[in-house]
Amino acid sequence: MRIIVALLISFAIVNLYGQQASSFLVRVDESQIDDSPSGGTVSNCIIVTSDGRVHAERRLQKFPTPSATLRVYEGFIGDVKLRELRDLLANRDIKDLPRFVPPKTPGAVYLRTSTTVDIVSDDIAKTVGYMRWKSVKSQDSFESAPEEVKVKELKAESILKPLVTWLNKIDLEQFQTSHVSSNQCSADL
Repeated sequence: MRIIVALLISFAIVNLYGQQASSFLVRVDESQIDDSPSGGTVSNCIIVTSDGRVHAERRLQKFPTPSATLRVYEGFIGDVKLRELRDLLANRDIKDLPRFVPPKTPGAVYLRTSTTVDIVSDDIAKTVGYMRWKSVKSQDSFESAPEEVKVKELKAESILKPLVTWLNKIDLEQFQTSHVSSNQCSADL
């Protein structure tokens, strides 16, 4: 499972890093993978384009069920919400965050949560984000990670939290549930 998460994060980073990106304002991907027997996976993504178009996907899988449920939403946010989003994205601290590189996790990790945010800075897409994890052995969990790793992840989380919270408050139920297949909130809308 750890390899799948790393591949998905790496794919998203490689897919967007350095790409010319004038069509989207922001893309957020939040995931949680719980490898415990009663765990599962949750994966939510949302992308907002420069004209206010929203595409969001919500996936949920509960173990031992072998498949996930998927809901895809599409709609528009109004001018006021679009202006609020642009104001949040204008935060210099967000633009100054380093490119997200998932930290190496030691030992047998059973719970991993990550948030990646693709932003456009100087017309180039950049992925920023943060990750937390829990391990079977407490010394391998996030709380016991080297101080510089914890500081970097916590700083990114505190800077990105207002943006992620704002995006999570969008009422997706107001949008049309789409029958389009999943595109993982790709920037190629």
